[in-house]
Amino acid sequence: MTTDTDAIRSAAAAAGVVPFPGARRDDDADDTGTGIPRARPGGPSDLELAEKEMNDVGNADRLIARAAGDFMNVPELGWHRWDGRRWTTRGAVAALRQVAHFTARMVLVEAQAAREASESEATPHVDRSRLRDLASALGGWSGECGESKRITAMIREAEPYLNVPAAALDSDPMVLNLENGTLELSGACDVLRPHERGDLITHLCPAADAPVFKAFLHRVQPLAPVRGFLQRWTGYCQTGRTDEQKMVFDFGGGANGKSTFNNLIGRMMGGYTKALPFGSLIKDDRRSGSEAT
Repeated sequence: MTTDTDAIRSAAAAAGVVPFPGARRDDDADDTGTGIPRARPGGPSDLELAEKEMNDVGNADRLIARAAGDFMNVPELGWHRWDGRRWTTRGAVAALRQVAHFTARMVLVEAQAAREASESEATPHVDRSRLRDLASALGGWSGECGESKRITAMIREAEPYLNVPAAALDSDPMVLNLENGTLELSGACDVLRPHERGDLITHLCPAADAPVFKAFLHRVQPLAPVRGFLQRWTGYCQTGRTDEQKMVFDFGGGANGKSTFNNLIGRMMGGYTKALPFGSLIKDDRRSGSEAT
């Protein structure tokens, strides 16, 4: 049996699944003394994945390794994918299925890894006959793995190991996720760290330096103390804290920047904002049970 590993990887790249490399190639790792390459933090090797069971549960293990931590399932909300800055549901189901397709194709590469290990002089302490039998069995199993029912089953069996409760999402009230990193809002607000999967953040604030906005604010609010208050208040609103129990009402004549300011702040804060119906602030005993009080 011959398999062009690079051809399979190239085909996967052409299909658009390159952001999910998962397992590393066996020839990328150093010998550890036994002659069998070991896994690095990026995931187990093709040879190690070859040892997984040839059933739906084994394929689920393969999928989790190939997905490389880029997917999670929130039972209340559905599948999420990591886009490099946040967790999002957008395109998550289709992307996960693409990785499942890639995982199925890579079973043939695992078979090649087992066959090469059985023939390599660098692996003198392995059961060569067992590895040859494993390679042959994986070659047959690879054909079944590409069936739609196997792809669906692979994802279904992986799901329990990738579940995250909704309560764990966006649980830190003192971080703000920006385009270029995650900003710590405690202290001096001067710590901008790289985006991290473990933060479980689903929002993104498209903030940047805004000289036009600053000029607008100086024009509509010429008093420095008022601008300072608006800066502090807007910063407080970017946290998840509500202990101040305060609201701000803008008042004044028309066309003086009230709506423009609030709309701009809302756009800058992205997914961190929600528009509240004005009726929610009015006492009305006739309000139905489904409406805010």
